[in-house]
Amino acid sequence: MNLLSIGASYGVLTAIFQYGWLADVIGLKGAVPIVSYVPLFMFAVLFGLSMNYETVVRCLLVPALMLLMGRVNWWMAQWLERIVPHVSIEGAEFFAARDRAARS
Repeated sequence: MNLLSIGASYGVLTAIFQYGWLADVIGLKGAVPIVSYVPLFMFAVLFGLSMNYETVVRCLLVPALMLLMGRVNWWMAQWLERIVPHVSIEGAEFFAARDRAARS
């Protein structure tokens, strides 16, 4: 996504300033040379913005895809299931085992 947005922005920059397309819309009389630091400055700003708007992908697109995919989200290969440790973050298994042991 970062490379696409930066490439599109460089394309617009080149089209407007170097080729002079739609230059009259922003008040230019024609093609204008691009100063050497502008692409570097644009890269820094666009990269920062794309990182800032990462939260849109994580807050909207990921939950939407998870809703569409349903149970497939939680599928894990059997060989990987045996390797990955089972961790209980809230300790529900621990408390259930403790309660079973107390009843016995």
